[in-house]
Amino acid sequence: MERILLLGAGKIGRAICKFLCQTGDYELVVGDASDEALARLEGIPHATTCRLDVEEAGDLARVMTGCRAVSSALSLSHTSLVAEAALAAGGRVIHM
Repeated sequence: MERILLLGAGKIGRAICKFLCQTGDYELVVGDASDEALARLEGIPHATTCRLDVEEAGDLARVMTGCRAVSSALSLSHTSLVAEAALAAGGRVIHM
């Protein structure tokens, strides 16, 4: 199973999470700053959640550890932060 970090647990992130987890090919770590949004993902097989502020570079780098790729369902204003952190960690970036 490929371990993927999915950033954003809003409507788009939730849809991506459900779609990828149902395949059985991916283990998702879903990060979001909202505990409420993360709670909506409870019970989805192959998905774990973590509270995360992407503007905290150290937190972002820590959560990326062990992930093959990073998928971002965040607003475009966070794209450069996510891309820089993923590239520094040696991962791939997929922006949704």
